[in-house]
Amino acid sequence: MKKFLCALLALTAVFCFAGCENDKCDICEKKTEDCKVYEDLDNQELCPECAAKEALKKGIDNIFG
Repeated sequence: MKKFLCALLALTAVFCFAGCENDKCDICEKKTEDCKVYEDLDNQELCPECAAKEALKKGIDNIFG
């Protein structure tokens, strides 16, 4: 039971670290506090400008296939 709990704690730590935000846009590499992780855009951490561009691209791709 002790080994199971240790393994569970280790997995939890890995997933918490993987979801950590670094306030840096994944596309333009600009470091700003406005960066957010967008689940709809493949869990990318984007600044507002890049998020708008990516959402527009995704919307156009959905419309025109």
